[in-house]
Formats: sequence, C-alpha cells, structure tokens
Amino acid sequence: MEVPFSYPKPHAAYRELHGLPVISGPAIDGLAYFSSTASSGRDVSASGSADRDAFSAAGFNLGLSTGAEPDLVLANRKRLQEELPAAPIWIAQVHGAAVFDADQWQPADEITRADASITTQPERVLVVQTADCMPLVLLGAEAQVLGVVHAGWRSLLLGVIENTIEAMRQKVATPIAHVWIGPSIGAAAFEVGAEVRAGFVESNPAYAAFFTLSKTQADKYYGDLVAIANHKLHSLKPRGWVAADCGIYFSGLCTYSLASCFYSYRRNAQTGRQVTVAYLTKP
Repeated sequence: MEVPFSYPKPHAAYRELHGLPVISGPAIDGLAYFSSTASSGRDVSASGSADRDAFSAAGFNLGLSTGAEPDLVLANRKRLQEELPAAPIWIAQVHGAAVFDADQWQPADEITRADASITTQPERVLVVQTADCMPLVLLGAEAQVLGVVHAGWRSLLLGVIENTIEAMRQKVATPIAHVWIGPSIGAAAFEVGAEVRAGFVESNPAYAAFFTLSKTQADKYYGDLVAIANHKLHSLKPRGWVAADCGIYFSGLCTYSLASCFYSYRRNAQTGRQVTVAYLTKP
C-alpha cells in the first residue's frame, strides 16, 4: 500500500526549568515532556564543546556509562529529578527493540534491558538517553498511555517503534495522537555504509527514498532517520494504530552539527548523554 508522505512539522521550544536549559515540543494536555541539553545552566565557564564539557561541571552529562566520574553524573541526575514529580525509571539501552512496561516497575528492581518504556500511570517518569539516536515521545489518544523510545538505526530497523505502539495498545487500545522526535543526528550528517541502506530497503523498498548517495565516499549514503520513523508512523494509520490526524513533530535540531548544545557520539565517541523525559500529568 502506498502511504501518503508528509514530513513532520518542526517544533523546538527552548525554555529553562529553574535555570536548566531544555528543549520541548508543542504543549499537549495531559503530557509533560522535554529533552535536556549539554548545558547545566550553572554559573561555570563552558569551553564551547559539549563533548569536552561532558566531563566537567560545565556540562549536563546524564550517562553513567560515558566514562565520566559517577559522582558528577549522579549530581546531574539529582538536579534533573528536582524538575520532575518522581524519579525517572532508567532502562539499559542495547540498540534492540524490547519494550519495558514501567507500570510493573518497583524501586528495588534491577535496571531492565530495553529501548523503550510505556506507562498508563500519571507522574510515572519515563526516560531515554541519546547522543545522536532519535528519542521519540508517543502519546495515546486522551493521554491515557505514554511511550518513550530510543531509536538508533538498529532499533529502528528491528521495529522498536512498532513494538512500542503495539505494547501501548495492549494496555489501552487507542491510537497514537501525538508524536515528538527530539534532538538527533540530521540527514546531512548521518553517513552509513551500503549494508545499512540495504537492510532498510530489504525490509521496505520505500525506504530507498530516504538515503542519498555520498558525493565523496564510495558505497556511503546519508540516511534520514526522521523520515524513516515518520514513514513507519504513517504506515500504521490504516491499521488504526496511529490516528489519521496525529500530530507528528520533530525538533529539527541536529546533535552532530550543534557541537556546543548537544552530545554526539558520531562526532566524538568520548562524550556525554542527554535525555528525553516524559510523563502523564494528573487530571
């Protein structure tokens, strides 16, 4: 079936939470969400390099597996929690397609290996870490169910978006009504090998339109992850999994290109992690 294609609408609102710089999408009733940046907002001297500042108080690195001092990261996580109604429920991301039901989470539980979380409980805070991969916030109709996704190319190819929406529907059988894709690597910067393109095209020939051959590197392509995610979402409309009038937005901010604002693993493997958090608000 041919799927009508329209690119997501750009929306990135900068604001500060008691001095903490964040980026968010459109305001939606029943939902609170934002992406952190590489800035802590503290009165310290930043170098202008998010990658370098990830290992000092000038940055806001929230990744414990980045090589930064754990005390520094934990202090940043504590600062983040001050802006939330409860502690975020962290997951161990493995570039797969598993979905964690955060409604089953208990404080004493070990961290679950997954690349997406879902919940129906108000003020249960979901979180994913990124440093080029796409963070997606998926909201069901009438704000009854929420999903937050970590989608790099591997997870995208494995079906993490479809798995998350299916898991959300098992809890509340309503279509997705709102999607926001946070800061991630842009199509002009995401260079991949021919094997990555081939994997996507084998799964769906329509994805060939979202890869552009490099003019300087043989067998290299630039891939548009946002476009692929968007196509997947549109493809689920005929099944009723995504509402026909679903608002699909993306930040339009490239983590690779904006070196002073975001962490980028593709730009520098020695870097930090920003997060995207979301939770359902109480009526």
